[in-house]
Amino acid sequence: MKSLAEVALVVLHALDDLVHGYINTVDPTILEYDYAHVYAALTRRIAGDVDTIDTLMIGGGGYVFPRYMALTYPGSRSHVIEIDPKVKAAAEEAFFLPPDDESGVVTYLGDARNIVADLVQSSDPLDYQFVYLDAFNDFSVPFHLTTREFNDQIASLLTDDGAYIQNLIDIFDNAHGRFLGAYVTTLHETFDYVYVLGTSEQSPTGGRETFVVAASRVPLEVEDIGERSGDYLGDMAIVATWEVDERDFGMTNLLRGDRDLLLTDDYAPVANLIAGLYASQ
Repeated sequence: MKSLAEVALVVLHALDDLVHGYINTVDPTILEYDYAHVYAALTRRIAGDVDTIDTLMIGGGGYVFPRYMALTYPGSRSHVIEIDPKVKAAAEEAFFLPPDDESGVVTYLGDARNIVADLVQSSDPLDYQFVYLDAFNDFSVPFHLTTREFNDQIASLLTDDGAYIQNLIDIFDNAHGRFLGAYVTTLHETFDYVYVLGTSEQSPTGGRETFVVAASRVPLEVEDIGERSGDYLGDMAIVATWEVDERDFGMTNLLRGDRDLLLTDDYAPVANLIAGLYASQ
């Protein structure tokens, strides 16, 4: 009989009809979710041939991607902000997450707004090459992590050529996908370059989908993402790009639904913006 540590795939938990994490306990570098593959492909493409990458992940969950980064780029700083200590405990128990000093993944427990503010104000701040956000699902979006003020703080933690990469669920159709449009508009207040990627070759389909959004101060080398050697071999496509003040056709269509809405600490009606997701169930 196989021991628990030999089981190939473990499911962490489901919330709002979504499974939030898979781990291959024999080889934690095997990724299951499409968006995690997009994260990995973007990271490899943007970082190039480097041995170490300092990263910050907002949202621990099953710690799948932070462990992937720590194992793929040994010697790197892999930091995680997780609001719920029970989530980390669950990852340790169900996903066999080793202690921080063994896993190469260091966790800051607390709300991301508070932790990020502390990191920004630190007397010895770290410059991360990548900050990843994995704290949104379809029905639960912490609005205070969507605002211009928060994006400004994230930008101050990044290297000059660093990238801020997030995933979110919405409907691209401008009759519904107002959150994605407003989110991109808000990101562009802080970052000159914003890219929206779908996680299937057919994106956008007009239905609910997971999108990956990447933002930076400098152009990102994402040409033919998913098609070059070393990229994720699954289906992904650049849906829309916004470079400085030039929008492509996909971005123009996306932004029609947002009505130039800017998400700020004073006004971020995220629950209203994702209402279309409830109707699509």
